[in-house]
Amino acid sequence: MERVIVATFAGFKAQKHFCDESSHAPPPDYTEEIIPSPDWREARKLMCKLSNEYMSDENVEAVQRKLENRSEQLVNQNWQAVKTLAATLLAKDWEPLKPLKSGDQWSSHGTTAKYVTGEEAANILGRCGIPAVCDPAY
Repeated sequence: MERVIVATFAGFKAQKHFCDESSHAPPPDYTEEIIPSPDWREARKLMCKLSNEYMSDENVEAVQRKLENRSEQLVNQNWQAVKTLAATLLAKDWEPLKPLKSGDQWSSHGTTAKYVTGEEAANILGRCGIPAVCDPAY
């Protein structure tokens, strides 16, 4: 669950890193768009399910800050891999939006999307020095 929460925050952290690096206007801060976003709600829902042992003596906000910081650290450490994955994705053609295997809804209301297969992502990560495998069952 921790990994899913960290991954959920990584998109915003990568967007912020990109904006800082390329002198673009930064994304809206947490109080404007991130808190009500579906990703934020999903991460928050997951954090509320973390065990008492995991939470230790911390409250949800403290755990959230810790996981967001971990997400930002991972984005910064693996920035080249993030950029390579993004470039590969952007080079793809638009396709009809595929339903999520979980049955959940996409956070956007679009009808098309660009996709990178799990195998492609694992290969890109491997070339960037990050060991990864793709399990087609997921």
